[in-house]
Amino acid sequence: MAEALVALLLVLLAFSIIIGLVNSLFPSGSGLVGVSSDMEQRTGSGGRDLLISTKDYEAGLLDLAGLAAVLDDTKNTVKRKPSDGIAWNTVASGTPLFDRDAVQTFNGSSAEIIFDKSNRLTMEENSLIIIQSMDKDVFRNERRSQVVVVDGELSGTVAADGKQGLKVEVTTPGAVARIKSGDETAKFSVKVNPDKSSTLTVFSGQAELVSMGENIIVEANQSVTADEGEVPKEVVPLPRKLRLIRPFHRKDFDYRDLPPQVKFEWEPLDTATGYRIQVALDKDFKQLIVDEVVGDSEFTHGNLRRGQYYWRAKAIRGWVEGDYAKARFLSVEQDQNPPSLEVNFPPRFSEQRLITLNGNSEVSALVLVDGNEVALNEDGSFSYDIQLQQGVNIFVVEAVDAVGNVTYKSGMVYGKF
Repeated sequence: MAEALVALLLVLLAFSIIIGLVNSLFPSGSGLVGVSSDMEQRTGSGGRDLLISTKDYEAGLLDLAGLAAVLDDTKNTVKRKPSDGIAWNTVASGTPLFDRDAVQTFNGSSAEIIFDKSNRLTMEENSLIIIQSMDKDVFRNERRSQVVVVDGELSGTVAADGKQGLKVEVTTPGAVARIKSGDETAKFSVKVNPDKSSTLTVFSGQAELVSMGENIIVEANQSVTADEGEVPKEVVPLPRKLRLIRPFHRKDFDYRDLPPQVKFEWEPLDTATGYRIQVALDKDFKQLIVDEVVGDSEFTHGNLRRGQYYWRAKAIRGWVEGDYAKARFLSVEQDQNPPSLEVNFPPRFSEQRLITLNGNSEVSALVLVDGNEVALNEDGSFSYDIQLQQGVNIFVVEAVDAVGNVTYKSGMVYGKF
């Protein structure tokens, strides 16, 4: 009996240790269904479902029961939590999402949610959303979708596919944003701010914000913010697009050893409280290397490696962000090739005191003879008069390019007077 009792106690102790580890690794919290239902009660939103078709995954994934969306273009760490799961798992592009799945991004990460070839949403960094299932309004010939934004920002476009319209409803802690495809593609952003207010911004098309029984229409280039539990504030115009100053479009930056200091500048706005600048490796700004909010109308980057880049900036006023200015292109190249230099030295012996050195180099190079700058002609040719001394005369000719590469040649003339 004593041995059996000891064995039972050991089993109970081991079980307690396992339960403790599970609780520490997977802490308890509100389930996804509870979070979604709580938001629906606060915003007055009923049970709406999500209709989403996919881009390149239609053949296989549309046959999966309960498919709600497909993740695409995931950057850095993106995690998914199934509605019936307790653990977050890192996911990659092409991952299918089902009813009430949650998706989370972190610092420097992002992901896209595919609707179809023309419609997709972008999750910005530090965002948490819940995807809901699909439905279809047969009478209105309309596809309807819903996404719950718990935290962060969701942006994207909504366009009709020619056969069916698309209606996207984005639920936040304090409001519901309804974006519907029409004659013009709707481009929008829905953001849950740090104070838990919700901001709907429309760049093109039209949208509607519903909060506390109020329905507010938001037109293109307008924004509205709704505080949780309060009537939405007035619709305000967006900050105008910035005028970029420098670098100029297609500007080339060359360096020899260390990457150059690249200074980005744009026209300041009196009404702006800040600016956002982005630098990317691609024109679609999916491969971001800079995404910064700054207080001044300039930003300097001193570590752009060799390659091609695109950059853009926009103004911020409070929680409202304007649209980006048209992007510009620049390139950074490493140049360790010395400039060309040819010098025609006079004969080794001279009975004349005044001689002339002739030669040519690259037009953009700095040419020096014994440390004295020589003017170049338009074709890169030059000439330089030298007063000889009696005896040995040594000359050093240098050509220096913009990044410091140097070519030099030397000659000697013996003066016999």
